[in-house]
Amino acid sequence: MKRRLAGACAPLLALNMALASATDALPNQEFINEWQHVTVQELASSRAECRYFEVTTRIYNLESAPNSGIAGGYFMQVQRFWLFPLVRCDDAEAPGKDLMRFTHNDGWQVNGDLVEPHRARISATHFNCMGSCSSRPAPAERFQTDLTTRAGHLQDEALKGQIPYFSPAAQMRATAQQAAGALLPLMRPLLSGNCNTFFRESLDADARAIMPQDEFCKTASQMYQLLPKVLYDEPVFAFTTSIGMLHPQNMPLLFGGDDEVLVMRQLVLDEGRGKIGMHAILRRQADGGWRIWRLSP
Repeated sequence: MKRRLAGACAPLLALNMALASATDALPNQEFINEWQHVTVQELASSRAECRYFEVTTRIYNLESAPNSGIAGGYFMQVQRFWLFPLVRCDDAEAPGKDLMRFTHNDGWQVNGDLVEPHRARISATHFNCMGSCSSRPAPAERFQTDLTTRAGHLQDEALKGQIPYFSPAAQMRATAQQAAGALLPLMRPLLSGNCNTFFRESLDADARAIMPQDEFCKTASQMYQLLPKVLYDEPVFAFTTSIGMLHPQNMPLLFGGDDEVLVMRQLVLDEGRGKIGMHAILRRQADGGWRIWRLSP
């Protein structure tokens, strides 16, 4: 009888050991991810008409280390994406045909330990720079900071005044991809001459509140009816933007969050008329769909 009880308890003992092992591994698991923060600014070169987006992407790529520690890397990448038309830019300032110029990417090696629940203390050592490294201020060779987790986000205590939080990178990329694919279908009514449908079904409520429908359609129709038929669109970029600032009509426009995406596409025109650039801020709606909040041809 005792042997049978021992045999019956063996699976339970193995299960308890597995649960205990999983519990031991839990303290640092909430940190183990690729975390991302994206800042976008619309800036001008030496000529005010030559404008571009400067995109700064900060990434914590964290892995588990022995004794519930944390290891990995911290990266900061800067890119520039020029706006149409490039004829406004000097030859030395304009990018190549891809409209993008990579500037630099710095990397730090990260190691740390948990100091209390939901808080890790890390040390970082600079190990690499790629790109135009001499054109940027010298980075910190070493730094220390505390990382905390809250509500599915990561916070860097040293950057708290500048950066509210980092989000899971895979989630941000998936959101950006969804929004990028939604832009041209949202634009189709306007490109087909159905501005009223576009106003009702493609614009976010805040966008519709800016201007009466008749006034908007009068302006938009004059602009988009001049275009030849749009055959298809090509991607330039899409970023789920943590913090962004644009300057439409020289008025600062702040945006950002997990549900707002800055998308830039090239529209390929019929009749051999080439391409035209377009960027927009798309906002996710309560039903999970997308609508346009801001649009710039």
